[in-house]
Amino acid sequence: MGGCLARFGYKDGPFLSTGEHASSNAEIIEEMVDAAHQIGRGVVDSQRTREIIGIDRKNNVSSE
Repeated sequence: MGGCLARFGYKDGPFLSTGEHASSNAEIIEEMVDAAHQIGRGVVDSQRTREIIGIDRKNNVSSE
């Protein structure tokens, strides 16, 4: 596993790149996904993230 890992969301900073206050977490995530794609980076969804770090969704615990 390599590459750049990042966390984004309303709790981390409720503003868009324009300086406007985001209306939702989804608005921030959409902007970050667009930015990642513009620089040629892929984005994984929550299920794939759980698989990568070994979290069982049902029990919310590590599978290791």
